[in-house]
Amino acid sequence: MIVPALVLTVVALVVGGAGVLALFHRLPRNRVLGVRTVWTMSTVDAFRRANRAAAPAFVAAGAVGLAGAVAGVLAVTTAAG
Repeated sequence: MIVPALVLTVVALVVGGAGVLALFHRLPRNRVLGVRTVWTMSTVDAFRRANRAAAPAFVAAGAVGLAGAVAGVLAVTTAAG
């Protein structure tokens, strides 16, 4: 159970980090992270605006993922206890 918790931690940090970068307009336009639609990829301004609007959801998803990873580790350690 520790490996899935580690994977979840890494993914949560990436998603939360992308949200923080988008919140401060530091997320560069790319094809991997962020809101990627035809409209948002058409201009840099559209990409920044859409990701700025979605940033709170990205940060919240990262926080929920980290909480899930911690719960997974705690469940294993208390069950083995």
